[in-house]
Amino acid sequence: MITFDHLENVLHPENVLYKLTDAEDAFVIVQLNKAEDLGFRYSNDSEMQPFALFKGLVSARKDMYPLEYLFKPDFFLCQD
Repeated sequence: MITFDHLENVLHPENVLYKLTDAEDAFVIVQLNKAEDLGFRYSNDSEMQPFALFKGLVSARKDMYPLEYLFKPDFFLCQD
């Protein structure tokens, strides 16, 4: 399991677990937020969609994110 936030935010009961493969060997943990809760406004209410904040990755696959990749990840974590 790889976490992208504090553990209490990753394991929050309202988060959603989505499978990444049909083999169900990799999952992403997602927190869905209303746009206005994050400071965004839509010009048209019919376009309103929740924002997905990725909180973690759970995988049984050793080839997906090898340890060497995690030392030099190809993503950035930021805090607002």
